[in-house]
Amino acid sequence: MGLFCASIHLKTADSRAVKRAVSEIVDDPEVLDAAGGWVSAYAPGLLERFEAERKHPAAFVSHRLGLRSISFSVYDSDIARYWLHNNGELRDSFNSWPGYFEDAAPQPAGGDPAELLSLCEPGIDRETIRRVLRSDSVFADDIVAGVAELVGINEERALQDHRDLHAPPTSRGRDRDLSDVLAALPDAATLGQGDHDTDPAAAALAEAATVGDVATLQRMAADTTDIDRPAPTPVPGLEALAGLGMTYPGAAPQLPMSPLLAAVTHRQVDAVAVLLEVGADPDGFNEFYGTPVFAACGAGYPDILKVLLEHGGNPNARDARGQTPLQALEQGRRSLEAVAQTRSSLESLGLTVPPELEQLMTAALPTEGWDACEEILRQRGGQT
Repeated sequence: MGLFCASIHLKTADSRAVKRAVSEIVDDPEVLDAAGGWVSAYAPGLLERFEAERKHPAAFVSHRLGLRSISFSVYDSDIARYWLHNNGELRDSFNSWPGYFEDAAPQPAGGDPAELLSLCEPGIDRETIRRVLRSDSVFADDIVAGVAELVGINEERALQDHRDLHAPPTSRGRDRDLSDVLAALPDAATLGQGDHDTDPAAAALAEAATVGDVATLQRMAADTTDIDRPAPTPVPGLEALAGLGMTYPGAAPQLPMSPLLAAVTHRQVDAVAVLLEVGADPDGFNEFYGTPVFAACGAGYPDILKVLLEHGGNPNARDARGQTPLQALEQGRRSLEAVAQTRSSLESLGLTVPPELEQLMTAALPTEGWDACEEILRQRGGQT
């Protein structure tokens, strides 16, 4: 899954004034001190405020302080948007894919180089701005990063969201994508140096769950007080990731998982049933996967999903991005369609398709399993 973020940046050095103004219209804002002549502001629900097309929060702050502002949003790494305000007046806006939710082909709208030029760093011209706004990058993040560079805003600030400010580095922004998490943690020896790998019992439970050793799980469950304690666990599906050009010398990458999540991700149906019967939490949350229900749906395992739901798993749980399992499945399909449409557009223009795009198109993905999981979720009251 891609990046979701929203932020407001004001051309000033007075972060206190920005904090006071932003606090008038949103709850719990976070305001970062000036960097490169810009003060950056974040708040819960800002992305939803932007996408709802109500009166833009930046319009109020820009008017209240008499400042110029630029606001960014990224929706699932598919849609890049910005808004320019000057003393509260909307001077320019841009949407990289306005027909996204109507399944229309990608076609950017808006973006006036003359307006954006007034905020740009010295030496930037209009043609450079046009190239950034009409980029054929697969990820919308790159468009926002490009615009941010043009106007002198740090890329990390432009691609952060409110929830990312206090998150550990490996769970911020793009690092929520599996490829980036694993790239940052390429070897098991560099992961889990904290509490997760200090408990031999937790490690043994996770290993038994991974290989489906039901007898060991039953025996150990009687002696543990925390059946959900996580331990470093090998990440499945590395063969598919290798097809995307990812290689891992040394030990296989691992992530902290509960025994139940380990059994789910490695499709050990009997182990999942045993762990649930001895009290494992079907809604236990994992920073990367979400709940076991999300993991089963994402991998396309309807047999696992049925067992989880029969033991109380929530078909409408929310992941780190606030999506339900059905919404996550829908977004997965949209991402695949976006990749296919991008490739088709490039080919129609006689352009070379980037190798990364070809690899994404040829990777084996569980689309049939997604369909089966969607049907099960809807039968159990799943909501979009």
